Amino acid sequence: MSKPALSKSVREATGCTVAQADAAVEAMLSTIVDGVKTDGSFRLIGFGTFAKA
Repeated sequence: MSKPALSKSVREATGCTVAQADAAVEAMLSTIVDGVKTDGSFRLIGFGTFAKA
């Protein structure tokens, strides 16, 4: 799924604006990337784990 598609899904689920959905998606992805950079992995309980390859 692309960022724009994810943002659209967030908008449809929440009724927020394009800017709000884009900001939410970017914040979430940045948090995951930062966690992987800092700790080598990022675990989202009930969803999955992101890790360096």
